[in-house]
Parts: sequence; structure tokens; C-alpha cells
Amino acid sequence: MIDERFCYLCPAFKNGTCQEKLGECREWKRFENKAKGYKLRKLREEKGISQPKLAELLYIDRTYISHLEHGCNQITPELEKQYLLAMEGRK
Repeated sequence: MIDERFCYLCPAFKNGTCQEKLGECREWKRFENKAKGYKLRKLREEKGISQPKLAELLYIDRTYISHLEHGCNQITPELEKQYLLAMEGRK
């Protein structure tokens, strides 16, 4: 869900140069990726699973887990589903 209040934090919006549609802005996507990654990291930490162990369960590189959790990479719906299943031990 896109929150219009986010745009008021954006420098391009503040100075009137923003030409993006709401939710298609790179800044919004970066913010959204960081928020999702933070949520996934907290869940992983609550379950007591390390990044290397999770990477092993998902058959992906540990550094990719780190990039997802820091919002550097966009998580696909399929990978998010696999991530959550791995957290429950049902991969």
C-alpha cells in the first residue's frame, strides 16, 4: 500500500520537480525494499536462524540474504514466499 505521506519527505516533491506517479518513484521503491527487508530480518532473528543457515535452506548465497534484508535488492513475491516458508521449516 502506497502512503502519500512518504512523498512529502522526498526532496523532488518538496521542490516541485517530481515527475513520477505515486508509487513508481525510485525513492519510494527503495523505501519499500528497506521496509520489507527490515521485516524479514527481524523475523529471521526472532526465529534464531543465521543468514548462512537461511541461505543454505533457500539454495542462495548468504550475501544475497544480506542484500535483501538491507533493501539493496528487491525481493520477488516467490522468493518472499520461500523465505517465509523456510522460516517455518516447511521449505
